[in-house]
Amino acid sequence: VCALPKLQDLCLDANQIEALPPFLSQHLRMLTAPGNCMRRPPQFAVPPERLELHGNLLQELPGGEAWGKLRSLKAMGNRLQSLPRGFAQSLQAIEYLNLADNRLTSLPEELASLRYLESVNVQRASERVS
Repeated sequence: VCALPKLQDLCLDANQIEALPPFLSQHLRMLTAPGNCMRRPPQFAVPPERLELHGNLLQELPGGEAWGKLRSLKAMGNRLQSLPRGFAQSLQAIEYLNLADNRLTSLPEELASLRYLESVNVQRASERVS
């Protein structure tokens, strides 16, 4: 499925998926894969606009240019302890960011510079978020 060159939308909700191969489609708009067992998010040739990975076992998210045109990211209910350097800079198009129910102890100051960001949710972190 990940190799389909014209794939636009993919829903893989509530399976036992541990990992996905890289997505090769240049047209992927949406990937939803909540309720699986992934420890890392998949890689994309071109990131989707909407990515839902909540309820997995994610321990990290990529930084740098990995997120490109991503507008909505749901990664709540995972095992994230920190966000990588360059994470906020890679989210230049982000409007909605949900990282609730993780183990985050801080957020990058650069989140304040994201001009399209409308909603951020980081409630119920295991420790106080600063």
